[in-house]
Amino acid sequence: MSSLVHTRSFSQVAVTIVTTALSINLVSCSQTNFSPVPNSSLATPVLFENTYKSAASEVQYEQANSDENKTKLSFQVENGSGLLQNLLKSEIRVTENGVPITDFTLNKNSITNVTTADIIFAVDVTGSMAPTIEAAKQKLIDFVNNTRTQGYHTRMCLSTFGDYTVKKCTRFYNNDPKVASTETEVTELISEITKLKALKGSADPGGYDLDENPMRAVIDAAGAPWGSDSQRFVILLTDAGFLYSPGNSGAVGSGAPMFSQVTAAIKQAQMKIFAVTPSLSGYDKKFGTADGIVAQSDGEWFKYSELVNGTITLNTVLNRILSSINTTFTVDYVLTSQSSLDATKPLSQRNIVLELVDSAKGVIKGLVTTSNLPDGRLPDQKLFVISNKKVNASRLFVYVDGILQTSGYTLIDGKQIEFTKAPKGKSKIKIVYQYESIKDSISLTPIHLSVGADKIGFLKFTINGIPVDPQYYDTVSVDINTSSVILSDDIFSVDDPFKIADKGEMTISIRIK
Repeated sequence: MSSLVHTRSFSQVAVTIVTTALSINLVSCSQTNFSPVPNSSLATPVLFENTYKSAASEVQYEQANSDENKTKLSFQVENGSGLLQNLLKSEIRVTENGVPITDFTLNKNSITNVTTADIIFAVDVTGSMAPTIEAAKQKLIDFVNNTRTQGYHTRMCLSTFGDYTVKKCTRFYNNDPKVASTETEVTELISEITKLKALKGSADPGGYDLDENPMRAVIDAAGAPWGSDSQRFVILLTDAGFLYSPGNSGAVGSGAPMFSQVTAAIKQAQMKIFAVTPSLSGYDKKFGTADGIVAQSDGEWFKYSELVNGTITLNTVLNRILSSINTTFTVDYVLTSQSSLDATKPLSQRNIVLELVDSAKGVIKGLVTTSNLPDGRLPDQKLFVISNKKVNASRLFVYVDGILQTSGYTLIDGKQIEFTKAPKGKSKIKIVYQYESIKDSISLTPIHLSVGADKIGFLKFTINGIPVDPQYYDTVSVDINTSSVILSDDIFSVDDPFKIADKGEMTISIRIK
């Protein structure tokens, strides 16, 4: 054998496997590595011997903990005597897209078990409202304090309007008696109520027309930051009629909404309107063929003139809201990725039906359906990358939470697996595998020998006991006392000349001839 470096066209390999980082929640990827330890003495005929086994690699993932799709139905039951006070779970039936929901809880709101009530006080602040606003402010402040004392969880927001919305509801002040820190927010809310006043002179938003724009304020209220599962109330207070398009747009022109837009906003926000207004079509009466905003929202109407003459006070309205809270039942259930129903569907595509088993018991009214994920739950991941190289299907083992999976997944393109049903949130997925190509499963490092250039031609090289022809390796003189052996990829060729694939390992032996 010549001591010169052989130059050939075959690929020379110092390390036959490079571990590539996977990109999707990769936890670890291990690869067995054998580093040869050369024998430094030429007195021993064996210069180097080592066995390289076909190594198993693994990759680990954790399924993202997607939020559960929590659904709440809030409703009342009205019978001939008024609103029902008691209801059993066995007395109602819930279905979604035709599928019965059996795993749900039924509660009745009370001081100890109450859904948060979000309340927007939408008030006309044109000049004519000054006496009403001043009389109402202390009532509102008392309501805020009393509900906290009584254990109710409310969140309140102020909105003002004239011919246009002067102040939109962009923040609810949290009044949760169970959370002491919300006292700060209550103080801020009371400060906001105290500053509430009718605007006069050039600041008066009433314009030259007699009517105001409370319907625009209703539409704006629909876009408030409501709680995902709160009961939603709007107290609408005005002494005027309303502008609308077409027909009565007044000074605001296109700023006056169509009544159909108001209807859509009420449906979208699922808010109940407690209106203190004059008796007019659109408020407490039909507007054309459409119900007024009170009937549409399952709210209540109060005559504004009775507020002025003292027949009713704002307390009357606020107490009716508390009564609504106290006679409201709630149904709660959760859809996860493991549910029989598709938890990824938006609320608009979920046909949820609530019925009384015995229709003679009463009539369901004011049904409000909310979800913490109105646009649907993100789907759990089904597809997981194993490697950028093909793996051996017969040497592939998939574990979910430590349990070996014998079915329920498919190997895709030899490089990734796809589960038939996505593992649930927080599941730990471990994939143990060997590469399809034996050369990818065996990790090598350069073989360094304590042999000078003058001795390099006296080597006897075998793999699995089979002599290795110089065409399968190169020898390189590092310095006067050290040489390296670099193997060619051809040792792993499909005809398996050294029985590496057959044995699943390779034993390299280098001796002096």
